[in-house]
Amino acid sequence: MLAALGTTWTAIASTAAVSAFDNIGGAFSENVYLLDGTLVAAGSSGLWSSSLSHAINLEQTGINGDAFWAWTGSYPNGTKFITLGSSAAIAGDTEAANYQWANRGNYSTTNSLSLYGISANLTVPGESIPEPGTLVTMIGGAVLLGLAERIRRTRRARSNLRS
Repeated sequence: MLAALGTTWTAIASTAAVSAFDNIGGAFSENVYLLDGTLVAAGSSGLWSSSLSHAINLEQTGINGDAFWAWTGSYPNGTKFITLGSSAAIAGDTEAANYQWANRGNYSTTNSLSLYGISANLTVPGESIPEPGTLVTMIGGAVLLGLAERIRRTRRARSNLRS
């Protein structure tokens, strides 16, 4: 399912070398959505604000991943805490829309947990909406056609009167 999107995916996770915040590109203004189009956060500030618009609870298969956890190794602001690669690391609760999405607890890394992932920007195909300049051109063209028709009728009427 994800391969069909043709994009790059990055783990939202901290290691000893890099924080989750930096790993996903630092600050950005684009909204973050689940695969089904549900808004999660308004840009990076929303993602790291400890108050998501919606929990990150949808798996890559499109199934709601009720009650599972994901490795993050991060504080709720995206900085490194107990990072991945240690004997224990921080995991987030995928059902949480508060700070616990990133930092729910410390687990032994012998446990098998998922990772959150974020993609590069995706463009959703849909109906094209003309740009304002295109609309002005279309309206102007319609007005000119109307004027041309009026001039044509006026000339025809004058020529009929002369005959």
